[in-house]
Amino acid sequence: MKHTQGPQLILAGAGKTTTITAKIAYMVEKENIAPSHILALTFSKEAARHMSENVEKLLQGKEIHVKTFHSFCAELIKDHFQKFFREIFVIMPLQTYLQV
Repeated sequence: MKHTQGPQLILAGAGKTTTITAKIAYMVEKENIAPSHILALTFSKEAARHMSENVEKLLQGKEIHVKTFHSFCAELIKDHFQKFFREIFVIMPLQTYLQV
């Protein structure tokens, strides 16, 4: 895993999690990138948990930021909504959404 500049095209079933965790380990161990400067985004909570566990094993306990796209965006909105919205912003709970 020496390609650390730019995006990678990784297709379904090709071992995405293994490939990405290996790349993260390479970046930390060989490129001296601080784990706190790495953000890995996934589509599901299960994938985020799995990736986080794999990275911790490879990096002997060091942690990186692993989030779902949804949780990352929700956090971003909650932390910075005042920059984009004038009124109070609330993310609609799932139950309310399902009732609408």
